[in-house]
Amino acid sequence: MTVEYLGNKALLEREMTAFLAPSHVSPLAVLPTLDWASAMSHGTRPVVSGFTSRLEKEVLAVLARGTAPIVMVTARHRYKRVPAHLQPLLDNERLLIISLGLGTRLSRQKTAKRNAYVANLAAAIVFASINETSSLFPIYYYATHNDNKVTILTQE
Repeated sequence: MTVEYLGNKALLEREMTAFLAPSHVSPLAVLPTLDWASAMSHGTRPVVSGFTSRLEKEVLAVLARGTAPIVMVTARHRYKRVPAHLQPLLDNERLLIISLGLGTRLSRQKTAKRNAYVANLAAAIVFASINETSSLFPIYYYATHNDNKVTILTQE
């Protein structure tokens, strides 16, 4: 795995909160998650995520409208061209993009590696929702059994 960084690498020195959402989430999880994102958007603690699921993308949009720092972890290689909506965040040193270089196509295995990387960066992990059949459950289980601070925004 070749890790590359683009943006404000100093964010790695700060205590972070990871945000993880399953690809399929109950509609009941959306409002509590967006409320959480809104509360985090003006804080000083970086939020780290892959920002790939639909709900994670919505959280990114909410965070981007605020002032909170953001750490985005991608499983693929570094962007050749930074998406236009991310450039202002880079320009204002609010964003760090970490590319894990796992290839161009996402698979469950690559997604699991990325999510584990995200969780390992953080002092606290917030799940939009979780259940035992979710691919995120191993991260939840490990975190709860290793003294990590875990929050579940919506119980399924």
